[in-house]
This record gives sequence, structure tokens and C-alpha cells, in this order.
Amino acid sequence: MNLHCEPKSFPWAVLFWWVLANFIGVASEIVFLHLVDFAISMTGDYAKYIEPHLFPAPGFLVGLSLGLAVGFSQSLVIKKYLKNPFAWVFTTVAGFIIAKVSETVFFLFTFTLENSNINLSWILTGFFVGSFQWLVLRKQVQKSWMWIIVNIVIGIIMNRFFTFPWGDIEFLTFAIGSILTGITLAWLITSQKKVESIQ
Repeated sequence: MNLHCEPKSFPWAVLFWWVLANFIGVASEIVFLHLVDFAISMTGDYAKYIEPHLFPAPGFLVGLSLGLAVGFSQSLVIKKYLKNPFAWVFTTVAGFIIAKVSETVFFLFTFTLENSNINLSWILTGFFVGSFQWLVLRKQVQKSWMWIIVNIVIGIIMNRFFTFPWGDIEFLTFAIGSILTGITLAWLITSQKKVESIQ
């Protein structure tokens, strides 16, 4: 019994819905961040949120909300190509949580550095989310390692151009990133899909 690739036509519909799902996910994060910021501002004390035993909490909440929003939206788009769509949601959530907690910790460690402009936000997100989602893809597609590489490259690009609040450059950069990951994923789950055959 062999595993080989089953070639199929490129699923343009998957690409369209994939890009839309990513925008919905990030829009959800923006809304959530505003709600969290409002809730913190009501306390009048930001300092307590960077206590040693509390500082991972904001990153965890952001990662959880963003992971659920993006993971669920993405799974709806590609569910017919996955054996277990829930695994995609779970790994996406895990990747975002670890990325955002790491980002929070890294920020706090560099916050006191004079003239520190170090920011690895999107690079961490690309690496961890791409790596965790790869755990799902590797069981179903050939060349699944490309998913990690593409996500890291997109993370580097996003880290260079993407800042809040959103402007034309940020919108264009995110759209390009979503399109490139969408093209890669659509190609992997169709042209590189593993199928069993008897020889």
C-alpha cells in the first residue's frame, strides 16, 4: 500500500473563504482587545496586570479568543478536506496561546530596555501557529513542512509592516499574507493530498 499525491484543480473558492475567515478572526481579536482594554481602564490600575504572577494572563486571553475565532472560521472553510476539523481548531488555539503568551513575556522582558524597538509578535505567531497546524496537515498532505515556512515568512513580512491601528498598508499586508497562506493551503490539501492505493 502506497501513499501518493492526488492532483486536483485549484479550489479558488477555498482561497476566497480562507481570506475572509482570517479577516473575521482578526476583527474578532480587535473587538476583544478593545473590550479588555476598557475593562482594565475601569480599574484605573494597569500596573497590577504586569505583576510576575499575572503577566501571562492577557496573552493567554488574546491567544484563546483569537485562536478560537480564527481556528473555527478556518475549519469551516477546509472541513471537507480534513479528517478531524476539531483538531485544526485545537491546534490553532494552542498555537495562538503559546505565541501570545510568549509575546507578552518577551515584551515585558524588553520593556525596560532603553530605546527598545524589538517586536516579534507576528513572527512568533507565524512560527507557533504554523507549527501546530502542521501537526494536522502532516498526516494528510505531502510537503506539509511548507506550511511552517510560509507562515514564518508571512510573519516576518507582517512584523515589518503591520501596526495598529489599521491603515492602508496594514490592510494590504494582511490581505497579502492571507492570500499567500490561502494559496499554499489550497495547493497542499488538493494537489498534495495523500491517498492510499494498492499495488
